[in-house]
Amino acid sequence: MLSPHFIHPDYNGQNFYQIPQTICHLLTPTETLQPPPLDLGPLARTDNPYKKIVCLFVDALGWRFLQPRIDDYPMLREIAQHGHIAQLTAQFPSTTAAHMTTFHTALSSGQSGLFEWQIYDPDIDELICPLLFANARQRRRDTLNPQKLKPSQLYPKNRFYPTLHQHGVHTTAYVPSSYVHSTYSQSIILANDRLGYNTLSEGLFNLCERIKRTSSPAYFSFYCADIDTISHRYGPTSPQVHEEIDLTLTLIERLLFRKLQGSAHDTLFLLSADHGQVDTDPQRTFFLNTDPRFAPLLPMLRKTRKGDFIAPVGSARDLFLHILPQHLEQAFAFLQTAFDGIAQVLYTKDLIEHGFFGPPPLHPKLYERTGDIVILPFQGEAVWWYEKNIFDQPFYGHHGGLTPEEMLVPLLAYDFSPR
Repeated sequence: MLSPHFIHPDYNGQNFYQIPQTICHLLTPTETLQPPPLDLGPLARTDNPYKKIVCLFVDALGWRFLQPRIDDYPMLREIAQHGHIAQLTAQFPSTTAAHMTTFHTALSSGQSGLFEWQIYDPDIDELICPLLFANARQRRRDTLNPQKLKPSQLYPKNRFYPTLHQHGVHTTAYVPSSYVHSTYSQSIILANDRLGYNTLSEGLFNLCERIKRTSSPAYFSFYCADIDTISHRYGPTSPQVHEEIDLTLTLIERLLFRKLQGSAHDTLFLLSADHGQVDTDPQRTFFLNTDPRFAPLLPMLRKTRKGDFIAPVGSARDLFLHILPQHLEQAFAFLQTAFDGIAQVLYTKDLIEHGFFGPPPLHPKLYERTGDIVILPFQGEAVWWYEKNIFDQPFYGHHGGLTPEEMLVPLLAYDFSPR
């Protein structure tokens, strides 16, 4: 079924989804959560549990970016020699919305139902941006009417932080100041302390100082968005991205790793990413609703009660379509022919049933949110929807699909204890 150009997410082997469970397992060895923890080799100390874990979530630092640089940075060489470096698969879709939610809830993309930047919510019959808590056509953070859609209706119940708190583990999460108090953060990031930072150097410095001051059991998370932002703007192979990666790794090494290496007893350092990126060209994007070649498709698409198309759901690398039931087979055949050699067209039902969104129990509204058909562009391609000043495809780097460049991510682990 799946194109040989794509990778199936490995939810039971080595997948980002297992990071929260691994953290719980290492800090609370008697707790049993599914799926099984990641294999950290000799660093998987359960007979003598870690007292503290710090985990860096570096957005878009895919395996394609990190692996070639291992020999270029003392921190990475040290981890390769005395720690643990492994390749994980991302979840599907390979998006920040899915992975950020997983990171803070221990739920897969299918379990949380928050699989993409833009989804369709059947309760209010609208396209929404879950991370913004906003209508997708407005995109102003925290503008959804809570009387129309309560955060508790949209965001899943958290099982990660409560598990740690029940075992006496104090939790701290660092996120950019621009959304430290957002509806999403308040609903999903249920750490004891949720702290904002304005620059990467400020955030890493404050994180390091807090770790050094903490003697009781603790978990620290830190999210960095800059590589993803620059890669979208200039493309993953651009010199700007090279410099941003260099700056990020250098600051982590200088402001955190060196200061804690060999001095932070029973403290485990983890670093991973949600996805990589592939090159895309805004000028070569296929827009379904404005390109006359796709005009026969439009009458087959479902609309909201207001008359808006239930599109676009997903991104230009994983476009989900809601099709009128009587046109499903016709639309599928049309899209397969139209995108031959450009993208793989699949029924979302098949992807869900073949485990692409993770194991059960799945979110009760997942099928309604994902719709009927997904278009997964091949390397370098983009398929999207155009509405002036609302929807466009300006990115030279993108993600969401199943190519190795998007789906393969690193896991770094290192024990800061004295040797």
